[in-house]
Parts: sequence; structure tokens; C-alpha cells
Amino acid sequence: MPPKEPQVPQEVLAPQARPVSGIKVVAYASIVAVVLLAFLGGLAVGRKSSPTSDCGSLRQGALDSIKESDQMDPGPEKQFQTRVVLHVIADNPACFDASMVATARAELDQLSSEAAKEAAREARACSEDWSRVC
Repeated sequence: MPPKEPQVPQEVLAPQARPVSGIKVVAYASIVAVVLLAFLGGLAVGRKSSPTSDCGSLRQGALDSIKESDQMDPGPEKQFQTRVVLHVIADNPACFDASMVATARAELDQLSSEAAKEAAREARACSEDWSRVC
């Protein structure tokens, strides 16, 4: 005699769907609509304010900043201005030719490396000379 299969209640095999109330449908639809609108609004704002949307003004601004920094005395302000221009070029490769972007990235890497070396020298000097205020 073959083994008898266990009896499984019909509710487990085919659960009955509970009717969804109209309030829940409206609530879910409202949530979906808000999320969709927020997503589409974000896309529209992102495209409108994208850095590559106005390459002409970026190029002109970089050129003006370079001319301005050429007239500055060497110091922190000139270094800051230079870093800003390099970041504008490196962060917007669609607006500048490849050689400018590569040069800007190389310069930023070199400046970062020099800053790290200077910070290490400063930390070493502070650890060796406890009378020094660091």
C-alpha cells in the first residue's frame, strides 16, 4: 500500500485574496506619484544645472581666472585660484580638450602629493620639537 499523502488545508494551497480598500489604493497611488514626480524633477534640475550644459561659460571663466591668477602675488590666494581652475578643467572633460584635462589632473595630483609631503614634514617637526606649537 502506497504511503498516504498528508492533507493540506485548501487555504494554504490557494490563499484567498483579501479585497484592498479604496483608501489603500489611493494612498499607494499617491506615494508612487510623489516618488515619480520627485525623480522626474530631479532629472530636470540635474540636466539644467549640469556642468557640461554651458561649456562656453566654463571655458571663459577658467580663462578669466587664469588671467587673474597670473596678476596675483605668489601666496595662498594664488594657490587657491589655481586649484579652482584646475578642478573646473578636470571635472568637466567634455568642455576642454583631452590634453588640458590630462594636464589639470596631473597638476592636481602633484599639488596633492606636495601637500601630503608638507603635512608629513610638519607632523614630524611637531613630534620632534615638543616646545613648538602645532
